Amino acid sequence: MRNNMTIVLAAVCFFNSISTAQSLYVNEVLATNSSCCYDEHGDHDDFIEIYIPAGSSFSLNGYHLTDYMNDPTKWSFPDLTVTDTTWIIVRAVDDEEQGEIHTSFQLNGTSGEGVYIFDSDLNLVDSVTFGPQEENISLGRSTDGGDTW
Repeated sequence: MRNNMTIVLAAVCFFNSISTAQSLYVNEVLATNSSCCYDEHGDHDDFIEIYIPAGSSFSLNGYHLTDYMNDPTKWSFPDLTVTDTTWIIVRAVDDEEQGEIHTSFQLNGTSGEGVYIFDSDLNLVDSVTFGPQEENISLGRSTDGGDTW
């Protein structure tokens, strides 16, 4: 009986960790881009790298990105579905006309600010705050989705 209870408890803990696994991460931020990583228009836009550790199909529909905590729906991810671990570069240019992965806001690399991801229920999924950035030097996690920056 005791062994059965241990197995049940282990299974509950395992399935609980699966259901609460984080789905999106702010993985890297470059807020003063003048020569790195140009977009499809040849522009050197500031960018935010989003890491999605998807083991199966995952939809971005309903997720939001913002640079202002009190405006969680400032920019919405396009209705994209990924089927494997993915990195998406979101261009922070305040010009959504440039394409679906171009935000309605810019980043402030001079004084720094924050980047926040919210889900469809407006729960904070992930965030990072950063100070002034040197030109063309990004802030990134030491490992994808890791705790250390």
